[in-house]
Amino acid sequence: MIEKRHKETTRQFFQKLLLYIDSTVVNLAASKPEDSNKILVGALSNIKDAIFSEIVRDNQVEDFNQFLQKQADDKKKLDEKDLKDSSPETELDSDPQI
Repeated sequence: MIEKRHKETTRQFFQKLLLYIDSTVVNLAASKPEDSNKILVGALSNIKDAIFSEIVRDNQVEDFNQFLQKQADDKKKLDEKDLKDSSPETELDSDPQI
């Protein structure tokens, strides 16, 4: 069986990049020769920025997910501690000898 290597969002991002590269090539073909360097530099800069922003977004999402997981773990530990702390009190309250 062959596995997919990319998720749907990754595929869409690659398609957008390819579309942008194609439009840059068309603009280069239609432009004056002296303007071609400016068009290429601008296009490469935009592609680099798009890839960089995706990397930063993924890192932010991963950091945020780790933060949420840590909060959930802390809350679970606190709830478990509260249950342990309240258990002896409940036993004392129900003990008729006291």
